[in-house]
Formats: sequence, structure tokens, C-alpha cells
Amino acid sequence: MSNSPSPKPWYRTAWRFVRGCLIFLVVVFHLFLLVVRNPLDLCYKEVKEWLMKTPIWTVSKSEEDPPPSPTWWDRYGEEFELVDRFTWRYDNFVGCEQGWSMFAPPVARGASFMAVRLEFLDGTSELLLSDNEPVDPTRYFRLGGWQTRKLEDYLMWPPDDLYSDPKPRTMWENNARHAIGKWRAASPDDPRELARVVFLRRRIKFPEPGEEYEDPSAREERDFATFDAEGRLLP
Repeated sequence: MSNSPSPKPWYRTAWRFVRGCLIFLVVVFHLFLLVVRNPLDLCYKEVKEWLMKTPIWTVSKSEEDPPPSPTWWDRYGEEFELVDRFTWRYDNFVGCEQGWSMFAPPVARGASFMAVRLEFLDGTSELLLSDNEPVDPTRYFRLGGWQTRKLEDYLMWPPDDLYSDPKPRTMWENNARHAIGKWRAASPDDPRELARVVFLRRRIKFPEPGEEYEDPSAREERDFATFDAEGRLLP
């Protein structure tokens, strides 16, 4: 009687091959992201300026009236912007986009947290704090909330074209409407009528080594975006 093992079904062998290919492609893709995002995150302006100024080939000086040499940006500018936009959006979508400022000296002397101030027609207001902001910065431990922190960090520093281009403002307006809905759900019987929604940064200053907080509850506040009662961005 033969004790040789029975052959594996073909679909198991096929699945192992497909799974191995998928893992390989995922690894290669994320290595590609590192190669692309690191130089762009560190020196985007320098890379773009080099592409816009550097010709693809050098024209000989001995030629009479040589044709102008196109730059790398003339030839590959659209592809550059496409790759930059795709990799940036993917990294932010999956939550792996990381700024390099946290690694650069000197050590940070403070931290900013986003908040929302609801202003009502009767002159009163209500402040909605971020779940990430510590009540006491001297005793602070957070477990979870990283994706919210990344989103709020992005919202706190809006792009220059926030007011001129309707596309980027969508994220800010949606978050303003989310804050309005959150307040209404928490206070369904509040009779006040909303007038404006204001996004602001609340900054905690860290003391120097060896010093202590004079007032752990102290915050510096700065408004950076204002919306109407419907969540539309105001100039």
C-alpha cells in the first residue's frame, strides 16, 4: 500500500502564487511611495524648481540660432503632478503620511490642537474641544485617535488656495457641518440659533527643561477659518 501524499488541489497552488504576487506588489508599491514621498516632503519646492529650470539637453554654442531646449518640467510636468497628487492622497487616506518636522531640531516648544467655536445670534458661544487635546499637559496619555489627530493637523494649516479654489475647501466645509451636527445631537433642546462656526488652533507651550508650567490650562488661541450656519466657508 502506497503512503505517498496526495497531490494538492490546483486551486491551492494557484492561490499561493496569487497571494505571493500580491504581497510582492504591495511591498514594491510602498517602497515606491518612500522613494517618491521622502524627497517631495523634504524639498518639494527645490525639486520642482530644478525640473522647471533644467533643460533636457544642452544645445551646442557653435550652432546658429539653436532651438530652445525644453526643460524636464515641459516634458514631464503633468506626470510629476499626477504622481505627487496620487501618492499624497494615498498616504493621507491610509494614514501613513508623516511630516519630517518632528525629527528636526530644535525640540518642539509647543503643540497645537484644533477646536471649534460655535457663535450664536444672541451673542453667546460654545467651544468644542478636540478629543486629542489634554486637559492637563503634565499628565497626558492617549491611546488611539491617531487618524483624528492627523486629520485635525491637516485642517489646522489650510492651503493658500482654500478661498480661491472650491475643490480643497470641501474638506473644511464638511468638517464644519460635522461639528454643527455633533453639537445639535448633543444639545437637541438648545433653542439658540447658530450664526457662525469658527475653526481655531489652541496651542500649548512647553516649558524649558527644568521649568514648570505656570498655568497648565493656559492656551494661545488663533482663528483660521470661519463658516456660516450652513457650514459654507466665509471670506
